[in-house]
Amino acid sequence: MNCKDRFPFLKAAPVLAALALTPACGDDGAVTSTTDGETTGGETEDGTDPTAATVTASATLSTTTVDPSDTEDPSDTEDPSDTEDTVTDTDDTDTGGECGDGVLDGDEECDGDDLGGADCASEGFLGGDLACNDDCTLDTSACTAAECGDGMIEGDEECEGDDLGDETCISQGFDGGDLACSDECGFDITGCVSFECGNDSVRGDKEICDGTDLAGETCESQGFAGGGELGCADNCMEFDTTNCVAAVCGNDTIEGDEVCDGTDVGAETCETQGFDGGTLGCADDCSGYDTSLCTTALTVCNTPASGISDANPTTTDIITIPATTGFVSDINVTLDAAHTFVGDLDIALSAGGEVIILQDTICGADDDIDARYDDSAAAAPACGGPPAVAGDVLPLESFAPLTGLPDATGAWQIDITDNGGGDDGTLNEWCVELQISEGDPVVCGDDVINFGEECEASLLGDASCADLGGFGDIACDPVDCTFDTSGCCIGDVGGGIDFEYAAFFSDGLGCADPGIIDISATGTLLDATGNCGMSTTPVTLPTAFPFFGVDTTDWFVNTCAFLSTEATGGDFSNDCPLPSGPSTGTGDRIYALHDDIDTDQGGAVYYEHFDAGACPRDSDTMGAVQCDVFFWDGINPWNQATTFDVSLILYPDTGELVTVYDDANGGLASKTVGLQTDGATDGFTAACNDGTFTTVNDGAICMTPETAMCPI
Repeated sequence: MNCKDRFPFLKAAPVLAALALTPACGDDGAVTSTTDGETTGGETEDGTDPTAATVTASATLSTTTVDPSDTEDPSDTEDPSDTEDTVTDTDDTDTGGECGDGVLDGDEECDGDDLGGADCASEGFLGGDLACNDDCTLDTSACTAAECGDGMIEGDEECEGDDLGDETCISQGFDGGDLACSDECGFDITGCVSFECGNDSVRGDKEICDGTDLAGETCESQGFAGGGELGCADNCMEFDTTNCVAAVCGNDTIEGDEVCDGTDVGAETCETQGFDGGTLGCADDCSGYDTSLCTTALTVCNTPASGISDANPTTTDIITIPATTGFVSDINVTLDAAHTFVGDLDIALSAGGEVIILQDTICGADDDIDARYDDSAAAAPACGGPPAVAGDVLPLESFAPLTGLPDATGAWQIDITDNGGGDDGTLNEWCVELQISEGDPVVCGDDVINFGEECEASLLGDASCADLGGFGDIACDPVDCTFDTSGCCIGDVGGGIDFEYAAFFSDGLGCADPGIIDISATGTLLDATGNCGMSTTPVTLPTAFPFFGVDTTDWFVNTCAFLSTEATGGDFSNDCPLPSGPSTGTGDRIYALHDDIDTDQGGAVYYEHFDAGACPRDSDTMGAVQCDVFFWDGINPWNQATTFDVSLILYPDTGELVTVYDDANGGLASKTVGLQTDGATDGFTAACNDGTFTTVNDGAICMTPETAMCPI
């Protein structure tokens, strides 16, 4: 057992213990107390006087000898029976000491040479000599400290400049941001942030995006001209432009790594690419230049010194172009000719099957020619001089028909015709200047008729469907600039030639029966009345109706259910088959349901025009187009009380006609439906005294001309 455990007062009062006799502990052989209060004494084993008490203080006290003569008053002596045990503590020695004794103890950092294992490095320095101060604290004055700003992380430095030692905001416990290094080489976390990245919602001032929330930004706003799909980086601190497109090839603007784009070739030209001229293009993928329309110059001249005289009216000379590869992209002709009274001369160039007039009897009495005929010249010859024709001038006719000639090889001929007497001259020299390109320069749709083109959209020349023996509208194919004759109807034409119509009936296919179109409440009441009475004034159609291929605007209306271009004649008897000379009257006729008809039972005739989309019945060939409707309301066969109705529909856009009838007394057995030209030179019979149709008393008959059946 420890002495202090046996004598707890030594713990509580070390000073008192120093002043009292200390009992011996353990096996010291010292005086011990007995249970009856007597002291077992005597001379100790080492021969010392037992009256001299040895006092062992606590760990911080030294040994003291007490003089026996220095006793207290006997009256103050304690009862022998109250004696304390004498203890000698040999286990707890004094661990204290003084600074400077060379022993590191207590709260000393060091003592003399004893540094407790410390050195400059352990104290955060790079190196040096660690020492001990007189007060037993460490002396680091001879240690070498790290130098912040030298670019190397040393000592207790956390970082140096941009060198963060692989640390990030995330490794520092943040969610993202920008970790930096302070001027004292410690971490600067002011750029680090904590947020909830990944919730598709931009929050705070550090997130620039979050998932699908891009804060209104796009690839375009991020500088990607080609667009694409912008994304957000996983750290919500930057955009993901992986799927953005830097450039769009084909928008005529050089972007990104494009060499060129469409018409945008930068500052490059055919000349900078090593050619003589032409138009530099761009490859379809914008990766390089297209030089197919760049040109190489070829000039060939002749000096015939040929006479020009009315005695030999036409002077001819031929230049032979050597074998070439490529298309003719540009043509110029130079001419040096001496001649008085240039106005006598006609000059023409012939090549590739084309003839181009350069000039024709211009400049009157002015003399001589020294000119260059060029489609790019500013103006036609100004005359005067001499020379009368000088410098760069426009030819009378463009060289365009020769532009695109696929092979210039062969004869190019000039013809100079002298149309007047008394003035002669000489063809001194002439040249053909060509620009040859690898690619075909002809562009269909540029409003210039070049070699191989028949037309341009606005340039049809004198071409018409009549050239093909037909009628209709000729056009120009926008793809290859050849004539488009799909709008021409090639066949018989009216005016003495059998004009083809086709009849369709509502009891079969191809003729829809709309029922009677009653316009009595909305149409114009006409002044045709009585038995086969004719209107006094014609109905003028807003759009002329193509009757047998002839546009006809004015039509008179007869109560006997027909129209006529003439106001004469009642024509009480239906005639058939058509053409057949009418019993009375003249003019072109449209027989809606011709018979001997009267209006004495209260009948009347009406007319109304309908714009496209408003017509009560669509055209069978063109659908919703404009139409003109004539309506015979409540008419009756002459001298009969039974009435019936007839509607006639004209389609001026197609030339179609439709007759609609109901409750026709006697059906079609005594009536004529058809067409006939003035003088009965041509006609078409749809029905004539025919009662075989299944729709005897009501139905529709459609009359469709070739023009409507052609693919116009």
